[in-house]
Amino acid sequence: MQYYRVICSLLLTSIMTLSWPVLAGGQVLAQAEAQDLPPLPDEQPTSPKGISLWQPGDPGQRLFIDGSVLTPDGQGIAGAILSVRQADANGVYHPDRYRADLVTDQDGRYAFGTVLPGQYASVKHIHVYVQHDAYQPLQTEIVFMGDENLDESTQRRHGVFLEESTVEGETFFYGRFDITLRPAGG
Repeated sequence: MQYYRVICSLLLTSIMTLSWPVLAGGQVLAQAEAQDLPPLPDEQPTSPKGISLWQPGDPGQRLFIDGSVLTPDGQGIAGAILSVRQADANGVYHPDRYRADLVTDQDGRYAFGTVLPGQYASVKHIHVYVQHDAYQPLQTEIVFMGDENLDESTQRRHGVFLEESTVEGETFFYGRFDITLRPAGG
């Protein structure tokens, strides 16, 4: 539990100052693999740059997600672009909110702060589209363990475990989501 408090404190500080956090290695709690998904809602060619989708005053439970974009043998992929999109805490998509493009650091790590998305269509989820010139693009979703609309099998295989923590009197969730890309042409 203390490990997650330290990580969450680093993420909270980093996201509030829009700098990249220094993260310790951790257990893989969920991992994405290629799957067919519908197109991203309200997809736009550009989006704001940054690592905080949350803004002061936004309703909903604060959430911090971090992870790595990896090769099939577990090496970090630097410079991968992640486009993240989600509904707000009420399950509503906005054309200019709760979306961002992130670039992985030299070790393939990424992180962002947001709110736990509200129910939209089926389960609470965050859309993630990952691309890098040397790898096949991947479209996936971050889903969460404990979502009553997510079947048990999917929760076990793909659900992100959310660790609840409190830092400086504020309660929030932390989850880790690692993504593996396949080489281009492979």
